Amino acid sequence: MKESEVKSTGCGANEVDASPQPLSKGEGLYYPADSAEGLCDFVAFEGRPPYETGNKEIWGVLKYRARENRKLQTEAEGKLWQSVRASKLGHKIRRQHPIDIYIVDFTCVIKRVIIEIDGGYHLDSEQIQSDNERTFYLEQKGFTVLRFTNADVENDLQTVTSKIKNLLDSLPDIPYVAD
Repeated sequence: MKESEVKSTGCGANEVDASPQPLSKGEGLYYPADSAEGLCDFVAFEGRPPYETGNKEIWGVLKYRARENRKLQTEAEGKLWQSVRASKLGHKIRRQHPIDIYIVDFTCVIKRVIIEIDGGYHLDSEQIQSDNERTFYLEQKGFTVLRFTNADVENDLQTVTSKIKNLLDSLPDIPYVAD
């Protein structure tokens, strides 16, 4: 190898033809959608990109719990995920995604929609109160919260996905900007 082929990476190590380092989180531009002319409209964000919606102070805990929730999903969550993943409804859906201090079952961040799948324990009076407070808080943040039961998903998945798709199609793209 010739000495002219060796480039410094700027961090004390040398590499052969090192590619540029990626931008740090929060740098750069967010590109929400293609415009009618085929060119990409863009919105510049200061700070975090719009999909990073979790509370920064407890991010480590949120990230860990979200990963665990993905591994331990319920049967209904798994069934719905297979129907909405990979933009099957025409919209990017994330699962077990942190939003501020909460981890929501599913969300389309750009449409500001949250989809919750409620199991049997959600019928407990204390859990109903907690769910109502959580829903109110997330709605105050500008999100629309859709709730379905496990039975809804397991018995009539087509209706559930149709309701989700119809809502997402009816809403404008609103990039999330963290507080």
